[in-house]
Amino acid sequence: MQETGKFKKSELSGNFHRVWKMLQSFISAAHFFQSLFTWESPRRSFVAFLAYVMIIWNFELYMLPIALLLLFLKNYTDIYVRKTRLSPLEALQASGPFGSEDEDDDDKQSIIQRINALQEILTKVQQVLDMIASFGERCHNAVTWSVPYLGWLAVICICLLTILLYFIPFRLILLLWGINKFTKRLRNPHYVDNNELLDYLSRVPSSVQLHQYKSFSSDHKSSSPGNSRKKKN
Repeated sequence: MQETGKFKKSELSGNFHRVWKMLQSFISAAHFFQSLFTWESPRRSFVAFLAYVMIIWNFELYMLPIALLLLFLKNYTDIYVRKTRLSPLEALQASGPFGSEDEDDDDKQSIIQRINALQEILTKVQQVLDMIASFGERCHNAVTWSVPYLGWLAVICICLLTILLYFIPFRLILLLWGINKFTKRLRNPHYVDNNELLDYLSRVPSSVQLHQYKSFSSDHKSSSPGNSRKKKN
């Protein structure tokens, strides 16, 4: 069984930076794909556009494991053949023992510095947890009719999507979606790209916002003139 370790600021900081590094990689990938749609590099966007059209038009299910094999081969070539990148084990050995520098810094820091550093880390952790929890609660509240008109809007959109998928091949829908996504900036240079699904979820309240709204509405009803007159009578 795994032993329950003691709380260490260096370990908390290290774990947070590990998670934050993973999040940064996802954010960087999202920014890269966004740059393709906004044509920041016309040559790269044009190649990506042609590749997308060719892949969608000729895609078959057996191509998914082939894509994974290509990823494995690319990383193997970079690490062992071209040697342009270190393997994870070599990178850890080059960086030294994990967390040792942080533990030495903990010994050198004063109590006030430790408290300030811990407070900064906990603030970031709190923000990340709030973002993840709010996203999950918005997804849950979107299907539980927390805002009725948003629920009806989702039902109408899903019905339309069902009809489209029944009559139009999915390959053609993906192809038209990609062509529209790539050519929006060409058709309108001042167009500001957005994500319709995220825009919809941003309008769905989280559980905390629902609780705040209920508290505000109950306080407003209790302080209304009609209720105050009833209490006097």
